[in-house]
Amino acid sequence: MAISFPADLGWISDLIIPSSCTMDLQRNEETSGVGSGQFWSAELAEPLWTAQVGIPRFLTHAEGRAFDAKMRRLGTNRTLLFADPMYKGLDQSGVVISSFSTDRTAITLSGLAPGTDILAGHRLSVVYGGHIWFAEFDEDVTADDSGVAGPVPVYPFPPMILAAGAVVELAKPYLKMMLVDPAASAALPGNRVGEKTLTLRQKP
Repeated sequence: MAISFPADLGWISDLIIPSSCTMDLQRNEETSGVGSGQFWSAELAEPLWTAQVGIPRFLTHAEGRAFDAKMRRLGTNRTLLFADPMYKGLDQSGVVISSFSTDRTAITLSGLAPGTDILAGHRLSVVYGGHIWFAEFDEDVTADDSGVAGPVPVYPFPPMILAAGAVVELAKPYLKMMLVDPAASAALPGNRVGEKTLTLRQKP
């Protein structure tokens, strides 16, 4: 899937180079306990990815105004496609999910170059039915001579609707997100603008 403004944040790289990007999962869990000291936890909804993108202090005032204009156009509810600008993925294409583990907590990939190392912390994304599944690998695995790797655990777990044969994006994994707070201005008086952080949250 091609990524282009206004559906994504790719245009940010044309104005600035982000100084940082951190991604984490916002879990939707509830924990309860009883007098005996036992506790139970339940997942009330699927976890959602969040991102904090740091914008450094090296834009000109004019570039800051352009940045603000694009932020205001996005608003709070517009969906955008986001790929972590600080993440370097695996330079692989034509990779597919060949199978799932019985409990659907792990996947097996095919179409990899033989000997490719997938490491814990590497990410992937898969487009399905207008949605995007974005996850990370939990363990290390190496593709065999046939280009098959796995089963390897992933989280968040693949949705039940996802079927074998789905194409996997490893080079530049991306997901649907929304801007949480577009109001804070980046353009300040003077020749440079102030440092700023963009907060994004996954949009299911």
